[in-house]
Amino acid sequence: MRLVFVHGWALGPEIWDNVSPLLGRYPQLRVDLGFFGAPGLPEFLPGDILVGHSAGLLWGLRQRDDWAGAVAINSFSRFCLDAQGRGCVRPAALRAMQKSLAQDAEACVGNFRASIGAPPDPLGPLGQVWGLPPFCPHRARADGYRAAAELYAANMRHAGALRIDHVMGLARQFWVPDGADGADGAYVDFPLDDLLGQLALESARARCLVIGEDLGTVPHGLRETMAAQGLLSYRVLPFERDGAAFRPPDVYPRLAWACVATHDLPPLAGWWDGVDIDERLNLDLMGAAEAEAARAERAAARTELMAALADAGLVEAPADAEPGALTADLAAAIHAYVALTPSLLALAQAEDLAGEREAVNLPGTDTERPNWRRRVGRAVEGLFETAAAKAILAAMRAVRSG
Repeated sequence: MRLVFVHGWALGPEIWDNVSPLLGRYPQLRVDLGFFGAPGLPEFLPGDILVGHSAGLLWGLRQRDDWAGAVAINSFSRFCLDAQGRGCVRPAALRAMQKSLAQDAEACVGNFRASIGAPPDPLGPLGQVWGLPPFCPHRARADGYRAAAELYAANMRHAGALRIDHVMGLARQFWVPDGADGADGAYVDFPLDDLLGQLALESARARCLVIGEDLGTVPHGLRETMAAQGLLSYRVLPFERDGAAFRPPDVYPRLAWACVATHDLPPLAGWWDGVDIDERLNLDLMGAAEAEAARAERAAARTELMAALADAGLVEAPADAEPGALTADLAAAIHAYVALTPSLLALAQAEDLAGEREAVNLPGTDTERPNWRRRVGRAVEGLFETAAAKAILAAMRAVRSG
């Protein structure tokens, strides 16, 4: 057996430096794919195990003439989880799920061609087209939801909890005709009760929590249905507001994952300074007048957040109308706010611990920026040594352990 470590556009060769020595008893080879395939790749041998960041990274290898069924594929994440065991929260990305469940939509709608996406909402003001073919709910039902069950089981295999990306897709999907914009789509209903039942069954079998990312345009009653089934909701601080005011921690639901930001929002430091507004302006995703209004709204949100922190006893009542810079102590107080909620899980993002400012992903963009390809500016070894990280973790720990 030979281990073939693969790296490419999303993953540099240094990722293997800490893994490779642990497997010194096996012959090893490192392969640089570049961007989805590079010339001069080596011939594969029967029994080779390819270790890569994701199936997508191995796409270039699958195009080669000497691809053989004897070659095994093992994603890097699964490889590490096999070694580490259970206990992590694993994301079930919509792109991967959709491709795994993809069944030719022509069986349902003739020659109609479409992609799933999302209508305009605060995460993507222009609407979104994700370039993913919809799967057919009628064929899924006829198949007894076998493909969905297998997908859930595979993703829960190593996880203590599974986060379902865009969980609204279990109830309805937003189909956008080929060539149309994100605002021009329509909803198609899906068999929510059947899909949730299958999800609950696999969750019980795997003893795995399930978190549904219920952000954006959420169908009426979906959150109540999720709670009845025991799915955790996704509660993100900037969205948890009644009018302008931030909701107090004690009104958050218990069956929830509470956090300050997500991968589709800027980290706290970037949100505080309006980095996302500047980026949308620079990418022509909003005009100057819209950006000015967004900055004014963000300033008001900062003021409201400081008032909420003061009401919770986490900071002194602000003397100034406009809050100052985001300090490590203030970042800690904001994270303590979500830790004060009764929600089962409270999250601190690695980007906030590292002091990052730009979002991993900007909804509504594709090639305009390097979505999903940014690296955190600090090495893992030093991630918990920043002033922000120490303050945030200490504050959350004090609240949750008290």
